[in-house]
Amino acid sequence: MSRATPHESRRSSCSFTAHASDPKPVDYLDLIQWPAMIVTVLAAWLVASDTESRRSKGFWAFLLSNVLWVAWGWHTQAYALIGLQFCLAAMNIRGAKKADEAVAEQPAGR
Repeated sequence: MSRATPHESRRSSCSFTAHASDPKPVDYLDLIQWPAMIVTVLAAWLVASDTESRRSKGFWAFLLSNVLWVAWGWHTQAYALIGLQFCLAAMNIRGAKKADEAVAEQPAGR
């Protein structure tokens, strides 16, 4: 009976290395988390801008990030994350409506 050395057993159980004899297909849906993260950070940066057009782009970027996170969450069965994204999207839409109402209520000279 052949026993693996501790080094060999660690190496074979490590999920970070790929062995030529054990090719694993790339899970492209799992990679969605990276563009989702980048879009979320970009959206936060845009929303914090003093320029109205950048804030508007940030709003739409946040909604795109919500869609990306929901897609990734569905794929990974992260249902709490999906619920969070719906809540965040609803709060962003509510905030945008309130901001539009505040602008509409301002006197014309401002």
